[in-house]
This record gives sequence, structure tokens and C-alpha cells, in this order.
Amino acid sequence: MKFLFAVMILSSAAYAFTASAAGECGEFFIALNGGEKGCWDVKVDAPGKILNGGTWEDSFFYSKNAYCNGYGSVRFRTGETGDVPATIRIRQNSTTEENNILMAQACVPDDRTVLIAALAVAIALFYAVAAFRK
Repeated sequence: MKFLFAVMILSSAAYAFTASAAGECGEFFIALNGGEKGCWDVKVDAPGKILNGGTWEDSFFYSKNAYCNGYGSVRFRTGETGDVPATIRIRQNSTTEENNILMAQACVPDDRTVLIAALAVAIALFYAVAAFRK
């Protein structure tokens, strides 16, 4: 019974903070909230780049002191086209915590092919009208 109670405490401690992502088409604002004290570095474990002190860096790196006294945020860019699952990690000295989120993308599809087809039809109609007038 004591073992089960200890496991329950440890498993709940792994998700002491919450994270949520807002954004679309590859650029996200990730907000973090929780009860941690002091300042923590934040890492987004997903393909992309994280904003760290005004510089976009590979997602391998942490954004320094981005989460302080239970509140914080980071900006993140990804080149992925669909929804992006990510693990948000916070680090303070040798202590780390993590939480999983899904960054949902609501992108408008790229309609270049429709534009090119419409342009081709317009040019063909222009030449047809010009040939008919001769």
C-alpha cells in the first residue's frame, strides 16, 4: 500500500506544470503555468526552432529563464505541415520536469496550383478571342 501511494505521488509530480500552445501555420506561442518557484529554462522537444533571447535556435536548446515563479512562455516555429506533438521540458539546475502537448495547426492550404490553372485558362481565352477577331 505504501508503494502504491508513493507511485501515485511521483506520477502526479511529473506534471506539476501545464502547457498550452496557440498559433497556426508553423508559429506558436506556448504558455506555461504551475507552482514551481524560481526561474526555469524551457525546451520544446519537437522539430523546429525556439526563440531564446531574441535569437531563433534549434529546438535542441533551452530558452533561458523563460518560466519564472509559475508563469512563462516561449515562441516556437516548426516546418511541419500537420499537428505537431511536443514534449515541453523545464529545467532548473539538475531538476527537470516535462509535459506533453499537441500543437494543432489550422493552416489555409496553398492554392498556387489553382492560381496557375486560372491564369493559364485566362491566357488561353485571351489568345482565343484574339484569334477569333482576325
